[in-house]
Amino acid sequence: MRTAAISESDERAFARSGLAHLFVPSGSQVTLLMGLAWLGNRVFNLPPFPILILLLGFYLPLTRGEPSIYRAVLMGIYAFAGWRWWRDVDWQTALWLSSAVLVAIAPEMLHDAGFQLSYAATFGLIYASPLILRFLHWLPNWLQFPIAATLSAQIFLTPVLAHYFGRISLIAPVANFFAVIPASFALTLGFISALLSTISPSLAMPVSFVAGELAKLVVLMAHWFAAPSWASIYVRRLSGWETLLALALLTALVAWIKRAEGSETKA
Repeated sequence: MRTAAISESDERAFARSGLAHLFVPSGSQVTLLMGLAWLGNRVFNLPPFPILILLLGFYLPLTRGEPSIYRAVLMGIYAFAGWRWWRDVDWQTALWLSSAVLVAIAPEMLHDAGFQLSYAATFGLIYASPLILRFLHWLPNWLQFPIAATLSAQIFLTPVLAHYFGRISLIAPVANFFAVIPASFALTLGFISALLSTISPSLAMPVSFVAGELAKLVVLMAHWFAAPSWASIYVRRLSGWETLLALALLTALVAWIKRAEGSETKA
């Protein structure tokens, strides 16, 4: 898994707080590109797919080939095609199709930590968040999905994190809830700044400044959430087979709860 160069203290803070994944380029920027392609089609009647491909051609070299980006790109193209022509998108199909395409093209990616973390988090988000949402109806509507998304992704990330790092962040669900929005804006504004710099560096400078300040805020939050002694615990590193078994058991548990609740609803 490739990460940008940061200080050792920052690296420890992000690991302890469970925020290490936030500055990995992912779906939020691809969503922005899809929005720009859609806007170009609606406003200027430009063909959306060529615009999207051109934007992706500019964006992908900036990401250093992170597996999470390839996943987001393939799922984004599938979703874009669905909204454009079929009006219906099956996100589980998009997830499995993108993984099959990536493994077929580059089989070694299957052993990449970034690939596994990206797909574990996305699978949890797609598969488990609807179930968790059912237990959060007592919360305000604006809080329900962010909490469900954070918890569902973190649940399925935990076995993979234990496999690679032997560490589980107990404070991660809370830390992610507060940090994910500024981190997403920092990444998105960083991309916009890079895009604007090809037109005019003076236009890019204020956007780049805001992105940098947001990134600093996330670093401060990582240190703050990492400060408690109980923020994370060390565990025995899981073997590959134990990790797969844990993920399979989590998937089976979610499926069983969904089936049980479905039976109660029918009754």
